[in-house]
Amino acid sequence: MRELDRGLLMRLVERDNDLRMLTDAFAGQGDGDGSLALISGAPATGKTALLQEFAEQVRDGGAVFLEAIASRTELGQPLGVIAQLFHGMELPPEAAERVARLIDEGVHSAVRAGSPEQPTIGTPPHVLRGLCNLILHLAENRQVIIGIDDVHYADPFSLECLLYLVRRMRTTRLLIILSQCDRRVQGHYLQFRAELSRQPHCRTIRLGLLSEQGVAGLLETTYGRAAALRLAPTFHTLSGGNPLLVHALLDDHLPTSVAEGAVSSEVPLGDAFTQAVTACLYRCGSQTMQVARALNLLGEEVAPAALAEVLDLDPESVGRAVGTLTAVGLLTGGRFRHDAVRAAISDTITAADRAAMHQRAARVLHDHGASVTVLAQHLLGADQIDEPWVVPVLEDAAQEALQHGAIGRALEFLRRAHDLATNDEQRAALKAALVRAEWRVSPSAAARHLPELILHAQEGRLSWPDVSALIGHLIWHGRLDEVVGLLTVLERRPAQGTPDDEAQVGLETLRLWVCCLFPEHLGALRPDWSVPQPAGLVSFRALGQLRAADVLTDALDGDIDDNTVVAAEQVLQGAQWSNTPMASTFAAVAALIFAGELDKAALWCDALIMTPANRHALAQQALLWAIRGAIEVRQGRMAAAETSARTALNLISPQDWGMFIGLPVTIMLVATTALGKYLEAARYLAMPVPEVLLRTPLGLHYMQARGRCKLATDNGQAALGDFEMCGELMVKWGLDLPILVPWRTDAARALLAMGRRRQARGLVHEQLARLAPEHAQVRGISLGVLAAASDPVDRLPLLKDAVATLDKCGDRWELARALAALSRAHQLLGQRAEAAETAARARRLAEECGVPEEQLSPIPIPPPEMATDVSLEADEDDLGGGHSPEELSGAERRVADLAARGHTNRQIASILFITVSTVEQHLTRVYRKLNVNRRSDLPGRLHTGGGEPELAAHCAGPGEHATGRPEG
Repeated sequence: MRELDRGLLMRLVERDNDLRMLTDAFAGQGDGDGSLALISGAPATGKTALLQEFAEQVRDGGAVFLEAIASRTELGQPLGVIAQLFHGMELPPEAAERVARLIDEGVHSAVRAGSPEQPTIGTPPHVLRGLCNLILHLAENRQVIIGIDDVHYADPFSLECLLYLVRRMRTTRLLIILSQCDRRVQGHYLQFRAELSRQPHCRTIRLGLLSEQGVAGLLETTYGRAAALRLAPTFHTLSGGNPLLVHALLDDHLPTSVAEGAVSSEVPLGDAFTQAVTACLYRCGSQTMQVARALNLLGEEVAPAALAEVLDLDPESVGRAVGTLTAVGLLTGGRFRHDAVRAAISDTITAADRAAMHQRAARVLHDHGASVTVLAQHLLGADQIDEPWVVPVLEDAAQEALQHGAIGRALEFLRRAHDLATNDEQRAALKAALVRAEWRVSPSAAARHLPELILHAQEGRLSWPDVSALIGHLIWHGRLDEVVGLLTVLERRPAQGTPDDEAQVGLETLRLWVCCLFPEHLGALRPDWSVPQPAGLVSFRALGQLRAADVLTDALDGDIDDNTVVAAEQVLQGAQWSNTPMASTFAAVAALIFAGELDKAALWCDALIMTPANRHALAQQALLWAIRGAIEVRQGRMAAAETSARTALNLISPQDWGMFIGLPVTIMLVATTALGKYLEAARYLAMPVPEVLLRTPLGLHYMQARGRCKLATDNGQAALGDFEMCGELMVKWGLDLPILVPWRTDAARALLAMGRRRQARGLVHEQLARLAPEHAQVRGISLGVLAAASDPVDRLPLLKDAVATLDKCGDRWELARALAALSRAHQLLGQRAEAAETAARARRLAEECGVPEEQLSPIPIPPPEMATDVSLEADEDDLGGGHSPEELSGAERRVADLAARGHTNRQIASILFITVSTVEQHLTRVYRKLNVNRRSDLPGRLHTGGGEPELAAHCAGPGEHATGRPEG
């Protein structure tokens, strides 16, 4: 990269023809042919640079160059521009004295005449002649060039002098070059420009923006050709070809390249660019600046008529200003080129002016029928507007934002609306809407408003949808006492503005919800269906919520049929396109899960996750992902379930989950236990859950998952306690339904692990007797447990029945485990071909579930003294025995027993779905713990009875426990 040279940096590009026109005019001037050149163009397009470049050239040739710069700040100084010209002349003292005297007379005359900007009389003739003749006399002997930059800012007296010169310069050696901006200017300059256009010796040079090739040429001086060609497209896009902006971009870019020692491909937009944009705007004039600010504030899509009305300008003036902004390169296609341009424009307006413009824009755009979202954006930034349409507009805009997932924007609209509300009822409704919106991203943050909402509900200021949402929030956070108390109040005092029929439907819906989630209140709160159903006009929303609660109630009652599925899908269909409460969505998906329609439930869950209204609603996303995980658990897709539950937990904090933290934690317990990740499962076991969770059906699933995790890690007695607690609660609540939690089957698993087979068998028979035909999954698992608790000769048909049943219900993991148990049964009966074929299918299914195949191995083997009664007629607890190798782990006991029965290491590995290396490691530890040196010593150390050990676990099916063997 070359050393920075500002002279080279500012060199002209794509101005050769323009410079040649000035050179030709200068050449003609040498022959006594005076001429006039007018350089025109948008602000910051290089007019000054062209004039300066030409001045350098002619000075080197010995010509006299008289220059002046007009400024809007000096517009009121009479003869200010002419005075600058004479300051650049080397005059004899007498001539200089005379010039000073003439200028003083001209200024005094202008002051006496009236306003300098609109004089009633012109410059005194003798002043005009005296000043101009000095210049014309100079041009008789030498080439004289007058260069005036920004002549449109010249005072009228200076313009009068210039016209005097123009009319008399035709046969002189005088060249006048004036630069002007292409925009509307003061009236006196319009007259001056019209007079210039009449002169035959006037030529106009119009400058435009640089092309991409021109930008590359400018960059080449600093960076070299290759880098310039690479950077030129970006520089041109950002600057529009405006030379001032290109130079500013280069100023921002150079430090980065110098620091890196190479030409960076990144083009930062820093302070230099911001300042250049601001400079462009100020050069464009105050009116154009106002239009730029308004466009930035209102958005480029605003109608020209509305823009003009906001600014109190005529549409023609606005159109000219937009044209100027385009000509200067700030606008392209009616839009600002970059956010950095918008930011620079924003920095030029004060807070007070911005608020006033927002206020004006809101009123004007409301009259023009603008959308509620556009109006709401201006209402956020405006001062107080006392109009009846303001609060409804903000409410509607908030709802629209929520439908598109723009929750942050919706919260801003609702807070502003709440601040502007004019009565208690309006404030109550807006507070409820604010809480609903905030709950989507942070239920714990929304909870701080609940006491205020409860007071509004008790005073009857909330509508039924708002009351329903409030109770949903209270339930979410497990505040059951407040829920029951609020329902009691609502029975006496209906919600605000609600017809009787709507109130009845709303109250029944809320009662159903509480009964579904807190069954202990079933008797006190369940709706009295003997009351005639409402025949009046009830809103679609209210009926939809009632239908959703009713569907879940039917599912929990075990009353599931085709109508349940149809009703659930109708609720979910509405949830895709309307603002359906999340509770209704949850109920409908749960009903599909209980109905065994797992594929439908998964499809609906995926569709709702992608719904725009839910896409940025973190709480709703988290709940939907947790539900997705629950579906995957029932499908046996344990790895996928773990991923879904982890996603749910990462979306919101544990505090945001409220009592529903139990849902993702339950899924993580089930999945990690199934995957053999026992240390991770232990972390979730240690995670605190609200006490109120255990008073809900969700708490039953949590206790079931906790028990299965304990069982998988050789804590059968603790697991049994969890399963029996589930049973006690379900019986107490009147929800002893196998489709909810098949606690008897789970308890039988625990009993088997402790060697209490007769009790296990009794529980399984009791469970099977309670099953309906649609309970295929529970039936298949229960048959596997029954096989584990039965005589070896009875296991094969039971396991075949379990496989056939599970094959129909879609639970791949339980099917894989049943197949593994069936393979072991075939193996023990010497049916090696059938065992190998069945084992291969089990492995494939385990792989589909994302579960390591070693998790297909059986449950921990009970101590031998508790497992020697081959007839299974005696209670296992009464069996005597010899040495009990309690110090062996479950995995070690399984390997040791099979080795004692004469199986080779390879056969043991095949039966237990582990590697030969793992078998060898287990046997090494077994020999050490039992103090034996050879395989033949194992039978005597493992049991003392005469019969073979009854190792039911070797053939145990899907009922053995939730996940297979513990870590080894």
